[in-house]
Amino acid sequence: MEKLGDLTGKRYKAAAQADIEAILNELRSRHEAIFRAVHEHSVGAAAAEVLEALALEIEFSLTTPGAVRYLEDVGARLVRGINDETAAQLGKALSEGLAAGENTSALGDRVRAVFAEASRSRATTISVTETTKALGFGSLEAYRQTEGVVDEKEWQTAGDGDVREAHVEAGGQLRRIDQPYDVDGEQLMYPGDPSGSAGNVVNCRCANLPVLNQASLRRLRNARAAQRQYQNGGAE
Repeated sequence: MEKLGDLTGKRYKAAAQADIEAILNELRSRHEAIFRAVHEHSVGAAAAEVLEALALEIEFSLTTPGAVRYLEDVGARLVRGINDETAAQLGKALSEGLAAGENTSALGDRVRAVFAEASRSRATTISVTETTKALGFGSLEAYRQTEGVVDEKEWQTAGDGDVREAHVEAGGQLRRIDQPYDVDGEQLMYPGDPSGSAGNVVNCRCANLPVLNQASLRRLRNARAAQRQYQNGGAE
């Protein structure tokens, strides 16, 4: 027969774990919208910068099916990853506290310490990783909206000693814009592609460069010039 203390401890641990789930669910609903809004701004800014640099006079749209899917998934994916890791850390901390016979105040200190450490340790990693992801997707979606002017892309590394070996090897790969890069055996559409493993994505600083189709570029610019001339009543 189990001791009363053991039963009380198990019940308390179960209740504490239920509280953890409630806290994480609240964080999930609160932060998912924030992460989506941040990515929407970042993707739009990255794409607009690409199109401006190419001088294509194209207005970027975030309402394409690909952009909508990306924005719907990115917030949930990021929050889910943070919550899973934090939940595991909380479970470990509470188990250790219960085993040591700590009271509710001491257990509360453990919970606060886990959240504080999670915020500190993940802040820079999340910033670098999510920036690369937004820039990568934003550039790719911009290329798709160039009416064939950008028909290929090139993987470019940050070019310093911190670049992981697999990305050094991937540097210079050329692909059609809707074909993936081969990066350490994984198929990535752009640097930071969330379909990749953590070893390929976390803290990645690589870029997705455009390769121009000069014939398409001339056609687009001629069409834009003809349109402006028509709008100006043939004054050009």
